[in-house]
Amino acid sequence: MRKLILIFLLIFNGNLFSQNKCLSPKVDERIELLSIVFRLADSPEYKNNTIKRYTDSIDNYFKTYKNHSVIKMASQFRDKNGVSFDAVPSLAIHIKIVNDSIKFNPTLTKNNLDDRWTKKEEDFILLLDDFYRKSNFQNFFNQNQKFYEIAINRFTKISNSINLLWFEHFFACAPKGKYNVVLSFTNWGNYGPKITNKSGIEDIYSILSANSTDSLGYPTYKTNKKQTLVHEFCHSFCNQLGEKYYPEMESKAQELYLSVLKLMNNQAYGSAQTMINEILVRASTIKYLEDEGANSQQIDKLLDNEEAKGFLWIRNLYQSLNVYSKNRKKYPTLDSYMNQIIKVQEEFSIES
Repeated sequence: MRKLILIFLLIFNGNLFSQNKCLSPKVDERIELLSIVFRLADSPEYKNNTIKRYTDSIDNYFKTYKNHSVIKMASQFRDKNGVSFDAVPSLAIHIKIVNDSIKFNPTLTKNNLDDRWTKKEEDFILLLDDFYRKSNFQNFFNQNQKFYEIAINRFTKISNSINLLWFEHFFACAPKGKYNVVLSFTNWGNYGPKITNKSGIEDIYSILSANSTDSLGYPTYKTNKKQTLVHEFCHSFCNQLGEKYYPEMESKAQELYLSVLKLMNNQAYGSAQTMINEILVRASTIKYLEDEGANSQQIDKLLDNEEAKGFLWIRNLYQSLNVYSKNRKKYPTLDSYMNQIIKVQEEFSIES
């Protein structure tokens, strides 16, 4: 009986995390839809014109819909509520497209929906539904399938190199759902949102921009995009820890944040809470790269770069994560180690 139970558990876990063997990048119609709406609303973070072949087709196809009500609402939400950057894909992955209609996915909770939508997402979705049908957005999406397929094929080599089991081991908190890699083309930023269905199953996302092309105008991806992919997945694990322990970290975090305020604002990190999430993500990403074979010189360079961006105690945090990795019997999860990380932050001297 014990052997049968063990076999069952192995099969169950194997099925649940079968995608660990291979990620399948895709282009998500919902994310393109929201990205294009905010591009038409002149949101700077969605005005990436690097992939001119694609953005020219967007501007030409949708030029007659610039004055649609959803575009005006997007502009208003951005100006008044700060709906921008990662708030946009946060809503995108919560919607469902069925029979040429847009609606909030009824199987999902709103626990992970970005709070900048301030409970007005249903009003926005109604107008988005009208825009989707009137613009025949699905036709535009279908017209660009060759473009999407080329991008997907080029990114597959990078996504295939990701060790997803590392996340399960390092955080000891594997999502009970899928890892999703999504390629997008009008956004400057990269994002790591997640969704939770009403049964508690979580899907996590790594949404990646494109910043270079070949001579024909199709997207190309450099090997350092692997680091970005890992970074965005880490958000789904680290943000919940940053939020859980922020009350204990807040005082010193505010002090650190004010000391690098300009650097944080330049990166669109508008609060000490966001900075805490980011430093946890960045240190974890560097730990992933070390565990996957990065040498000491590469690690030093990565830490130098992060310090220059204003994450002043990241070297101390990274060293502490090494202590965590070597003491997993005492600290089985990163959550169980967070009190030590809080001490590392508290002991850091801004002056030094």
